[in-house]
Amino acid sequence: MNKIVLDKEEVIVVDEDLDVVVSSGMVREVYLCAQNKNVSINYQVAKDAHLVVHHYSIDSSFQISIHLDGENASVQYFYSTINEENHDFHLELFHNASKTESDVVCHGVNAKDQSLLFDIYPYVLKQSKLCVCNQENSIINLSEGQSVIRPNLLIDCYDVISSHSAYIGSFRDDFVFYLMSRGLSREASYEILMKSFLVRDVVKLEKVFPKFLEKLKKL
Repeated sequence: MNKIVLDKEEVIVVDEDLDVVVSSGMVREVYLCAQNKNVSINYQVAKDAHLVVHHYSIDSSFQISIHLDGENASVQYFYSTINEENHDFHLELFHNASKTESDVVCHGVNAKDQSLLFDIYPYVLKQSKLCVCNQENSIINLSEGQSVIRPNLLIDCYDVISSHSAYIGSFRDDFVFYLMSRGLSREASYEILMKSFLVRDVVKLEKVFPKFLEKLKKL
């Protein structure tokens, strides 16, 4: 497993298993890009450190483990994937200390008649008080794919703020109708909806992972 200690904003093209470390007191942002991969990534976030991950993938499977190891450690994890085969995204998140915060957002487009799984497991230990633990998961099916979301919350402490949500379906007809009523074609309307659903920063993504935008446009 390749070890990376974040000392600046990073763009990481995933080719192998990774061990990512964020030292105490640091604020770090990372762009993670992968296509046709099956890898494991382990994050360790120390006391008073904040990690933001923008994770984009095409036809890839992941085993993600995040450890918030000190007080006031926090993570924001944004995962976006385009799926045309059978792939899984498994994420385990451990609140190992008090006053830790996590916010996980997983968005996927299942383009064909294949399976896409989001399996999210946050753990809040009994001694980890005053934690915040949130997740939001959505998969858009463009065909008859088999999509599954397991939005788990494993909390052994009463003094916690937490929430989770899961949606599997298609874009709302009224969204598509509104865009088409403004003169856009159905294809252009879907492209706009998918881009807003999957991409947080188009300009940045164009620089770090243009293949993602190219794939999205072809859909």
